[in-house]
Amino acid sequence: MADQFEIEIAIEEPGHASQLIDLGVHRIELCSNLNEGGLTPSAAQIEMTVDVSDLPVYVMLRPRAGDFIYNRLEKHMMLEELKILSDCGASGIVFGALDGGRNVDAEFVELVAQFAQDYGLGMTFHRAFDACARPEAAMELLVELGVERILTSGFGFIKGGNQREILKKSRIFSMFINQNNKKCVILRVLRKPNLMA
Repeated sequence: MADQFEIEIAIEEPGHASQLIDLGVHRIELCSNLNEGGLTPSAAQIEMTVDVSDLPVYVMLRPRAGDFIYNRLEKHMMLEELKILSDCGASGIVFGALDGGRNVDAEFVELVAQFAQDYGLGMTFHRAFDACARPEAAMELLVELGVERILTSGFGFIKGGNQREILKKSRIFSMFINQNNKKCVILRVLRKPNLMA
Protein backbone atom coordinates (compact mmCIF):
# COMPACT_ATOMS: atom_id res chain seq x y z
CA MET A 1 0.00 0.00 0.00
CA ALA A 2 1.30 3.46 -0.89
CA ASP A 3 2.24 5.83 1.91
CA GLN A 4 -0.50 8.23 2.95
CA PHE A 5 0.57 11.87 2.98
CA GLU A 6 -1.07 14.81 4.68
CA ILE A 7 -0.56 18.22 3.13
CA GLU A 8 -0.81 21.25 5.38
CA ILE A 9 -0.20 24.73 3.99
CA ALA A 10 0.79 27.71 6.13
CA ILE A 11 -0.80 30.96 4.97
CA GLU A 12 -1.21 34.54 6.20
CA GLU A 13 -3.96 35.83 3.94
CA PRO A 14 -7.55 34.51 4.18
CA GLY A 15 -7.91 35.03 0.44
CA HIS A 16 -5.33 32.32 -0.18
CA ALA A 17 -7.49 29.70 1.54
CA SER A 18 -10.40 29.40 -0.88
CA GLN A 19 -8.70 27.31 -3.60
CA LEU A 20 -6.53 25.06 -1.46
CA ILE A 21 -9.01 22.22 -1.20
CA ASP A 22 -8.91 21.84 -5.00
CA LEU A 23 -5.12 21.42 -4.79
CA GLY A 24 -5.36 18.39 -2.52
CA VAL A 25 -4.51 20.24 0.70
CA HIS A 26 -5.83 18.58 3.86
CA ARG A 27 -5.47 21.38 6.39
CA ILE A 28 -4.61 25.07 6.72
CA GLU A 29 -2.16 26.50 9.21
CA LEU A 30 -3.07 30.15 9.67
CA CYS A 31 -0.40 32.54 10.94
CA SER A 32 0.62 36.13 10.85
CA ASN A 33 4.22 37.14 10.12
CA LEU A 34 5.50 33.96 8.51
CA ASN A 35 8.88 35.65 8.06
CA GLU A 36 9.29 35.27 11.83
CA GLY A 37 8.18 31.64 11.77
CA GLY A 38 4.51 32.47 12.31
CA LEU A 39 2.66 34.35 15.06
CA THR A 40 -0.94 34.35 16.28
CA PRO A 41 -3.20 35.98 13.65
CA SER A 42 -6.05 38.36 14.40
CA ALA A 43 -9.61 37.24 15.12
CA ALA A 44 -10.70 38.79 11.82
CA GLN A 45 -8.11 36.75 9.88
CA ILE A 46 -9.34 33.55 11.52
CA GLU A 47 -13.04 34.25 10.92
CA MET A 48 -12.47 35.19 7.27
CA THR A 49 -10.34 32.09 6.61
CA VAL A 50 -12.94 29.80 8.18
CA ASP A 51 -15.66 31.51 6.12
CA VAL A 52 -13.94 30.99 2.75
CA SER A 53 -12.67 27.42 3.18
CA ASP A 54 -14.15 24.06 4.12
CA LEU A 55 -10.73 22.83 5.25
CA PRO A 56 -9.84 22.53 8.95
CA VAL A 57 -8.06 25.70 10.06
CA TYR A 58 -5.33 25.25 12.66
CA VAL A 59 -4.21 28.58 14.09
CA MET A 60 -0.73 29.46 15.29
CA LEU A 61 -0.66 30.15 19.02
CA ARG A 62 2.58 32.08 19.45
CA PRO A 63 2.64 35.56 21.03
CA ARG A 64 6.04 36.70 19.77
CA ALA A 65 9.02 35.83 17.64
CA GLY A 66 12.22 34.43 19.09
CA ASP A 67 12.66 31.44 21.35
CA PHE A 68 9.93 29.18 22.73
CA ILE A 69 10.52 29.88 26.42
CA TYR A 70 7.61 31.97 27.69
CA ASN A 71 7.20 34.02 30.84
CA ARG A 72 4.12 33.97 33.06
CA LEU A 73 2.41 36.89 31.31
CA GLU A 74 2.95 35.35 27.86
CA LYS A 75 1.57 32.02 29.06
CA HIS A 76 -1.51 33.71 30.51
CA MET A 77 -2.06 35.52 27.21
CA MET A 78 -1.80 32.25 25.24
CA LEU A 79 -4.38 30.56 27.47
CA GLU A 80 -6.74 33.54 27.06
CA GLU A 81 -6.31 33.35 23.28
CA LEU A 82 -7.59 29.76 23.17
CA LYS A 83 -11.22 30.71 23.77
CA ILE A 84 -10.97 33.47 21.14
CA LEU A 85 -9.58 31.03 18.57
CA SER A 86 -12.38 28.57 19.33
CA ASP A 87 -15.07 31.26 19.13
CA CYS A 88 -13.68 32.33 15.74
CA GLY A 89 -14.16 28.81 14.34
CA ALA A 90 -10.64 27.40 14.48
CA SER A 91 -10.40 23.60 14.32
CA GLY A 92 -7.16 23.45 16.24
CA ILE A 93 -3.97 25.15 17.34
CA VAL A 94 -0.31 24.98 16.39
CA PHE A 95 1.84 25.70 19.43
CA GLY A 96 4.94 24.78 21.37
CA ALA A 97 6.74 25.72 24.57
CA LEU A 98 10.07 24.76 26.10
CA ASP A 99 11.69 25.22 29.47
CA GLY A 100 15.17 26.59 30.16
CA GLY A 101 16.69 23.13 29.74
CA ARG A 102 15.35 22.81 26.17
CA ASN A 103 12.75 20.25 27.20
CA VAL A 104 9.02 20.47 26.58
CA ASP A 105 7.50 22.78 29.21
CA ALA A 106 5.41 19.90 30.52
CA GLU A 107 3.32 21.82 33.04
CA PHE A 108 2.33 24.55 30.60
CA VAL A 109 1.77 22.24 27.63
CA GLU A 110 -0.46 20.06 29.79
CA LEU A 111 -2.47 23.16 30.73
CA VAL A 112 -2.77 24.21 27.08
CA ALA A 113 -3.89 20.68 26.20
CA GLN A 114 -6.59 20.75 28.89
CA PHE A 115 -7.92 24.10 27.68
CA ALA A 116 -7.75 23.02 24.03
CA GLN A 117 -9.69 19.84 24.76
CA ASP A 118 -12.31 21.83 26.68
CA TYR A 119 -12.77 24.07 23.64
CA GLY A 120 -12.75 21.18 21.16
CA LEU A 121 -9.48 22.24 19.51
CA GLY A 122 -7.04 19.79 17.97
CA MET A 123 -3.34 20.17 18.77
CA THR A 124 -0.19 20.30 16.67
CA PHE A 125 3.19 20.88 18.34
CA HIS A 126 5.31 23.11 16.11
CA ARG A 127 9.03 23.20 15.37
CA ALA A 128 9.94 24.01 18.94
CA PHE A 129 10.23 20.22 18.87
CA ASP A 130 13.38 20.52 16.76
CA ALA A 131 15.07 22.48 19.54
CA CYS A 132 14.34 19.83 22.19
CA ALA A 133 17.38 18.35 23.90
CA ARG A 134 15.71 14.92 24.12
CA PRO A 135 13.29 14.47 21.20
CA GLU A 136 12.33 10.91 22.07
CA ALA A 137 11.27 11.93 25.60
CA ALA A 138 9.50 14.96 24.15
CA MET A 139 7.49 12.83 21.75
CA GLU A 140 6.48 10.40 24.50
CA LEU A 141 5.18 13.30 26.58
CA LEU A 142 3.35 14.95 23.69
CA VAL A 143 1.63 11.71 22.71
CA GLU A 144 0.59 11.22 26.33
CA LEU A 145 -0.91 14.74 26.42
CA GLY A 146 -3.01 14.12 23.31
CA VAL A 147 -1.02 16.05 20.71
CA GLU A 148 -2.13 14.83 17.28
CA ARG A 149 0.75 16.07 15.14
CA ILE A 150 4.34 17.21 15.44
CA LEU A 151 5.96 19.54 12.93
CA THR A 152 9.66 18.98 12.32
CA SER A 153 12.32 19.92 9.83
CA GLY A 154 14.37 16.92 10.97
CA PHE A 155 16.44 19.18 13.27
CA GLY A 156 18.26 20.70 10.31
CA PHE A 157 17.07 24.23 11.10
CA ILE A 158 18.93 24.50 14.44
CA LYS A 159 21.21 27.52 14.14
CA GLY A 160 24.84 26.54 14.43
CA GLY A 161 23.76 22.91 14.68
CA ASN A 162 26.54 20.36 14.63
CA GLN A 163 25.84 18.03 11.69
CA ARG A 164 26.90 14.97 13.68
CA GLU A 165 24.48 15.91 16.48
CA ILE A 166 21.68 16.55 13.99
CA LEU A 167 22.29 13.17 12.30
CA LYS A 168 22.30 11.39 15.67
CA LYS A 169 19.04 13.05 16.70
CA SER A 170 17.46 12.25 13.36
CA ARG A 171 18.35 8.54 13.66
CA ILE A 172 16.92 8.34 17.18
CA PHE A 173 13.86 10.20 16.03
CA SER A 174 13.32 7.87 13.06
CA MET A 175 13.44 4.85 15.35
CA PHE A 176 10.96 6.45 17.71
CA ILE A 177 8.55 7.34 14.90
CA ASN A 178 8.30 3.65 14.05
CA GLN A 179 7.14 2.94 17.59
CA ASN A 180 4.58 5.77 17.73
CA ASN A 181 3.33 6.30 14.21
CA LYS A 182 -0.21 5.20 15.06
CA LYS A 183 -0.48 7.61 17.97
CA CYS A 184 0.87 10.82 16.47
CA VAL A 185 1.34 12.10 12.92
CA ILE A 186 4.76 13.50 12.04
CA LEU A 187 4.66 16.35 9.53
CA ARG A 188 7.88 17.19 7.69
CA VAL A 189 8.24 20.93 7.14
CA LEU A 190 9.10 21.81 3.55
CA ARG A 191 10.05 25.29 2.46
CA LYS A 192 10.85 26.55 -0.98
CA PRO A 193 14.55 25.43 -1.00
CA ASN A 194 13.41 21.90 -0.06
CA LEU A 195 10.83 21.81 -2.82
CA MET A 196 13.31 23.00 -5.43
CA ALA A 197 16.12 20.62 -4.42
